[in-house]
Amino acid sequence: MLLLYLGYILFLVPIPSASQPPAALQLLQFRNSLPETSKSLLQWNQTTSSSAHCSWPGVSCYSNETDFRVEKLELKGYGLSGVLEDSYSFLCEVPHLVLVDLSGNNFGGSIPAVLGNCSQLIDVNLNSNHLSGPIPPYVFKPGKLLALNLGSNKLSGMIPAEVGQCKRLEFLSLEKNSLSGQIPSQLFSIQSLRYLYLTLNKLNGTLPDLPSRCSLLELQLPENSFHGPLPSSISNCHDLLVLNASSNHLGGVIEQDIFKGLMQLERLSLDHNKFEGQIPMSFWSLRNLTRLVLWNNSFSGRIPEDIRQLDQLVRLDLSINNLTGPIPASVSYLRNLEIMYLDKNKLSGPLPPGIGNCTSLVDIILRENNISGFIPPEICGLRNLEYLMLNHNQIEGPIPHCIDSLISLQVFSILGNRMTGRIPPGITKLANLTQLILSLNKLEGEIPSDLGKNIPGLFILDLKGNQFTGEIPSAACSGSRLWHFILDDNKFTGGFPTEIIKCKSLIRFSLKNNRLQGSIPNDMGNSSSIEYFNIRGNMFEGTIPMRISFQAQYQRNLGSFKIL
Repeated sequence: MLLLYLGYILFLVPIPSASQPPAALQLLQFRNSLPETSKSLLQWNQTTSSSAHCSWPGVSCYSNETDFRVEKLELKGYGLSGVLEDSYSFLCEVPHLVLVDLSGNNFGGSIPAVLGNCSQLIDVNLNSNHLSGPIPPYVFKPGKLLALNLGSNKLSGMIPAEVGQCKRLEFLSLEKNSLSGQIPSQLFSIQSLRYLYLTLNKLNGTLPDLPSRCSLLELQLPENSFHGPLPSSISNCHDLLVLNASSNHLGGVIEQDIFKGLMQLERLSLDHNKFEGQIPMSFWSLRNLTRLVLWNNSFSGRIPEDIRQLDQLVRLDLSINNLTGPIPASVSYLRNLEIMYLDKNKLSGPLPPGIGNCTSLVDIILRENNISGFIPPEICGLRNLEYLMLNHNQIEGPIPHCIDSLISLQVFSILGNRMTGRIPPGITKLANLTQLILSLNKLEGEIPSDLGKNIPGLFILDLKGNQFTGEIPSAACSGSRLWHFILDDNKFTGGFPTEIIKCKSLIRFSLKNNRLQGSIPNDMGNSSSIEYFNIRGNMFEGTIPMRISFQAQYQRNLGSFKIL
């Protein structure tokens, strides 16, 4: 029986033999060095055939060749585990193997010491494992290596200066680790380097100069602790497509012409730094730019009319700066623009009517500026618009009557302006609306009685601090998703909105300082979700149901009523 059992085990686990092709022999040794749970994940069968190993999962051989040499080993996401250093040496012995992809597994331990000796490899991907410790300098021994991906591990220590020995290196990813210290100047001096990813580490110091013959296409540096200026040598990277240095401590005034030679640039992100002064004029000549993200700096000055040259722009985010002056009329040329974030600046003047030509716009966020004038009716041509947030400006006049043309609108907020007039009846047709925030204006008149009836997703209705009159619309919770129902400080009349208070999703309910009267009904349905209930400053009489009085977090806002 014991002999039968041993035979069964030997049948399950292929034992390498000298009669097998050299490539198959080394691959099986790699497999057999793994923990038992990982061996079962690699369905590689023992063979004496010269070509069978080319059909093993994850194994690719050179095409159009008769000697069946292994070219690639791609085991991404197989769920393999173990100490990689105990197994990797077998892969180095696979003749002619040029690509190893072990990303998305559970390998632990340190970077294999033998990696630098695998001189035939040109592409190594160990991304998304659990490798830890420092990067050994010998990983970067001179060789044929073109691409090395060590991202999303637990590596620590400094980037070895020996990285500069990889003169052919084109791709290097060390992102999402815990690397510290400065970027060695030898790294930026690799003239062949095209893609560099250092995102989300603990790197610091100033950025080194780039070589005069810079080949970089993509430079990702965000979420580190770099300080000092952008190196002027960035202008040497004439083919650069992406530059992301967001969430660092970079600062100072950026040289006006520093981006003059980067005419291929498509994405530029310098947000969450300490840059100041005017936005360099050379930014506005980057005609291929699709993404310009500079939020949370201290940039000052005006947005120039030259912005019209960025006609490929999709995302513009200049929020949380000190920009002044009007929004330039030439934004009307940005026909591809989808995102416009200019909030928390000191912009003034009216909204340019030409914004209606930007028919790709999805988000317009202009809150906390000094924008004045009317909302131009041309804005109603933006049928893709989902977010229109104009909070805390000095906008006057009525809500455009054509607002029902904004068929995609989800959030409409004009909180804290000087707007007048009535709510247009067409607003009730905005079926995708989730937030309607009109508070702290000078709006008046009655609310459309069917407000909410055709808006199933409405979860915030905030009309406080206006001069609205008439009865409270009873259909506001028709979609049973209403969270916040805030109508404070108006002139509403009529009785208590029983249909609203029965809304099971309601969390915040406030009607204070109106002219409502009558009694509060005893049967108010299931109001167990309410956390805030305020009806002070009305003319209600009688008693308040115990359910409401004890469920509300702020009982002092119930007024002087008896509890039933």
